[in-house]
Amino acid sequence: MSYDERSLLDQVNTNARPIFKTYKNSWLPTAMQDPATFHQFLANVSLSLYQIQGQTRSRTVSAQHYAIALRTVNIALSDPARNTADGIIASIVTFVCYCVTQNDLLGYDIHIEGLAKIIRLRGGLQTLDHSPTLRCMVFGVDLGGACRRDSKPTFPPPDRLIKAVQGIFRGNLKLTPNHVPTRSPRPWANAISQDCLLTNAFDDLLKAINHTKIKAARNEDWLEVRFVVFWIDPIVHSLLGQGPDSQPTDGPSVVRETTRIGLILFLSKLRRVGGQLGVSTTFFVTKLRGLASTMAWKILWDTSERLLLWALFIGMLESWGTEDKDWFAETTAMAAHWMGIKSWDATLQGVKQFPWIDGLFEDECERCREKFQGIMDNLDRDVLSP
Repeated sequence: MSYDERSLLDQVNTNARPIFKTYKNSWLPTAMQDPATFHQFLANVSLSLYQIQGQTRSRTVSAQHYAIALRTVNIALSDPARNTADGIIASIVTFVCYCVTQNDLLGYDIHIEGLAKIIRLRGGLQTLDHSPTLRCMVFGVDLGGACRRDSKPTFPPPDRLIKAVQGIFRGNLKLTPNHVPTRSPRPWANAISQDCLLTNAFDDLLKAINHTKIKAARNEDWLEVRFVVFWIDPIVHSLLGQGPDSQPTDGPSVVRETTRIGLILFLSKLRRVGGQLGVSTTFFVTKLRGLASTMAWKILWDTSERLLLWALFIGMLESWGTEDKDWFAETTAMAAHWMGIKSWDATLQGVKQFPWIDGLFEDECERCREKFQGIMDNLDRDVLSP
């Protein structure tokens, strides 16, 4: 094993960042079973290091392992005895992940189409039932690519596994009745009461948040990729590709689409901190700005204002570090001020009436607080000026 390979595996085993925990616990055991998968796994790890540290050497090493993986998998694909084996599935999944991480949507399309073809040739997704990890990897990388452009994923969620995991958790609650959460309020109901897709997504998110509260009450760690795969990713899957074909302009359509994007942004933060690979919200932040800029939601502002403020607030937090951050801070502060809210603390209190997890956006809130409050203060002075 080369020095670079040992260094990458050392990062996998020691780096405390969530994605490296995912590499270690979910990807490494599978990668060790197939040479093409192993080299593409190392390419993915090195690419992640490059994106974090910006060192050119990491990018070079990633490209080298990618080339080795590509040659190796092409040899395996030419062998009729191996071209639909688990190792082939795993290797292509790692190629898909590589493309998603780089936002290479053309490469993603090529690899996901090839993956779908091989799965069909071997008899369908049920042929992966013996390997829950591999089935979930297929689900995760497909979802990651679909999130990059808000398209419908190619593969369905692993519903049998999801129901089993959630069922076990609910079954355990019967043994600990003191941890059963009380029914949560549903403040979004009036704004989107006729939209089953969104109400179901909110209800499923509440179940996931209750899961985190129960785990926290037991002093158990919930923030890991298993939680993302079985509680969060299925909700994201239901929301992707469900927007209108063109930019909505009437009030109800803008409210629904703004809410859908707000949900995806909130869920994406959970996916990222939980260690899911290749998560990016740039596309949805831009899309939310376009919706908010129409201001068509004022038509139904009386029933939807707090829901829309929640979506704008999440967009503001996720826009930090992008060219949209100032626009979101100003627009969110103006929306809150128009509603009669006069401070950051009061705005945050209102936002927390909707789905929220304490500590999840702590860093983003600290970065946005001062600028947001400054805008609020200026708005107050403008109102008082003669």
